[in-house]
Amino acid sequence: TSQVSELKSDVNGYVIATKLDERYVLDIADADVADGANLQLWERNSKFAQLFELRINDNGYYQIININSGKALAAENGGLIDHTNVCQESIGASKSQYWKLVEAGEGYYYIIEKNSGLFLDVDNAWTENGTNVKLFSQNEGYEAQKWLLIKE
Repeated sequence: TSQVSELKSDVNGYVIATKLDERYVLDIADADVADGANLQLWERNSKFAQLFELRINDNGYYQIININSGKALAAENGGLIDHTNVCQESIGASKSQYWKLVEAGEGYYYIIEKNSGLFLDVDNAWTENGTNVKLFSQNEGYEAQKWLLIKE
């Protein structure tokens, strides 16, 4: 069952917006708390399903933890190829839960999955509620792979 995603209060975290249209941010579909819940774009609404904590490890990689579920973003089934879906899973040592943030200019970042080296990417560069977010090879200058971290 899904947990009700209440308005944020004093939780520290980040909303992660696409450069395509900063009104659209990373969001866990239906505020689901289960393993395998899908990562998508949704218009910013200040709910916990859109709020993420970034935890860095000794090697400079981050786990991106959804505040609502307490679960980490990961390549679905540890996928290593273009179009691999991104979902959330229980926090663990899986390499597919680790991400590198690389400056992309103008305050934006590329978010690169450690295991595959693939980039977090907005499917078909669409900006509408429910657009899927996946992994894809670097596409230089492609705005669908650039992300703005907004401190909450």
